[in-house]
Amino acid sequence: MSANGVKVGGAWAAFEYQQQQHKAVINELCSQLTTVQGSHKQLSLDHEKLQTSYNQRVEECAQAALELREIKQELAEAKLDADTSKFLQQACHYSRHASSLKHVLRNILLA
Repeated sequence: MSANGVKVGGAWAAFEYQQQQHKAVINELCSQLTTVQGSHKQLSLDHEKLQTSYNQRVEECAQAALELREIKQELAEAKLDADTSKFLQQACHYSRHASSLKHVLRNILLA
């Protein structure tokens, strides 16, 4: 029985050794899983920050586009006002010339 006892004892020792090896592998895998979960959590937080920043930039761009449209409209209105003002200045200038011509023609006709 001692031969069988040695075999059983050796088998038990081998079993315990394998069990310790498995525990070590499981512990290493758990450690790696914890690291991966931490990295995943950090990446999720980073992604959320980037998404928030991106959304803010999109809103800022939309606001800038709206302001640009308003500025273009104001410029168009200012150009129209400038064109109208120039037209009125020219009309006054020609009106003065017409008035002068009217006096000259009157003087010619009276002469």
